[in-house]
Amino acid sequence: MLRGIDPRVPPDLLRDLALMGHYETVLVADGNFPAGRLSCPRHFLTIGTEQVVEILLGLMPIETGATDAVVTRSDTPTTPLNAEQRRVQKTVRQAEPGFEALLRPSLEDFAGHALGASVAILTPDPGPSCYVLRRGVLV
Repeated sequence: MLRGIDPRVPPDLLRDLALMGHYETVLVADGNFPAGRLSCPRHFLTIGTEQVVEILLGLMPIETGATDAVVTRSDTPTTPLNAEQRRVQKTVRQAEPGFEALLRPSLEDFAGHALGASVAILTPDPGPSCYVLRRGVLV
C-alpha cells in the first residue's frame, strides 16, 4: 500500500500519469466532452472535475512557466471565469505559487489542447467543466 495517494485514484491512472514526460498534458473533462475523439488513455472517475484537479496537483507539478500551464474551456477568451474556474485557479495558485492564471482560448483552440493530451480523465460533471494541465518538472 502506498501512502499519500488518494484512494479514488485507480492504479491504472497512476501508471499512466507516471509514464507522462515533463511538459505533456492531462485532460480533465466533464461528462459531455466528446471523449470518443481522444486517442490517449481514458480514465473514468466518479468525482467532479474540480476534485480531480485538486488530486492531480498533489501528484504532479504544473509547468508554471508556460502560458498554457492550465487551460480551460471558454466560449471566448474574454468570457469571465465562472465560479468553478475561479476556485480551480485559486487552488492551482495555492499549490503552485508561480502560477499566473488559467488560459482561456477559443473553443476551437481548447479542442486542440484537449485532443493533444497524453492522458484523459473523464468525470460525470454535466459541464462545461474541462481543464488541460501541463506537467512540470520536479527539481
